[in-house]
Amino acid sequence: MHPFFIQNGGESIPFQSVDELKRRLRKLKKTEAILRFGGYPPPGADYVWDRFFNLRPGKRGRARYGLADLLAMSREEYKAVVEAFFYGVYYQHYKETGFPSVYFYDPALLESFGLPPDASLADIKKKFRQLALLTHPDTGGDPEQFLELMERYQKLTDKT
Repeated sequence: MHPFFIQNGGESIPFQSVDELKRRLRKLKKTEAILRFGGYPPPGADYVWDRFFNLRPGKRGRARYGLADLLAMSREEYKAVVEAFFYGVYYQHYKETGFPSVYFYDPALLESFGLPPDASLADIKKKFRQLALLTHPDTGGDPEQFLELMERYQKLTDKT
């Protein structure tokens, strides 16, 4: 069988088939079940996986990435998606187990700032200042957007 390669910008992700990609993604879901639920998820468990991936062709639903999106990615882009997925899984696990939040930031809030999941407090402050200049009413920005920005920043930086 000839390998199926997805080309993007000269880089490729080798998959033997679309089914292999699906198997890899299902393994990620099983890994999440082991990490968060000890391998035995409760009925109706809310998986981080469901917010990231959808295996139905042509449909994305509430997921960030459908099959077509993943197949069109370069190797580095695919790695970044998997890394962001695991940040989300560990964040959810720590949140559920009461791990002190001074050691991590909500990946969804970081994404709303356009920051990677491993952003530092200095990165957050720098990005906040940039966005505040754009959205502040005194500089011609939208007051509602500025208030939303302030709320998201407060959630990120409030570590009490």
